[in-house]
Amino acid sequence: MDKKVLTEKLSEFIRIKEELVETEEISADVGVLKIRDTLLRVGNLLKENLEEDYYIGTITAGIGNKNTAYIIIKKNKKNLDVCCYAREGLIKQHTARKAINKFERELLQ
Repeated sequence: MDKKVLTEKLSEFIRIKEELVETEEISADVGVLKIRDTLLRVGNLLKENLEEDYYIGTITAGIGNKNTAYIIIKKNKKNLDVCCYAREGLIKQHTARKAINKFERELLQ
């Protein structure tokens, strides 16, 4: 996974602080339609690129699902590269990590 490339694509939508970016590699051999449908079930779709097989969207997470996390999901051969960013206030809610977990749970159901 190339974290730098994914964060550059994500930074088209929001200014990113590198220290708050969460990444994960999900081992799931799924199609791009399943990725899109899962993202639409748990959040909103902002950008779809079928040439490079990635999606950018938003997922609400954090305490009470009140914070918005920006997520990019890129499909590789047998896994998904996920990069997520959310702004955090004084009280850290780990919104980006919770958004990734929310997406992963829904995808693997």
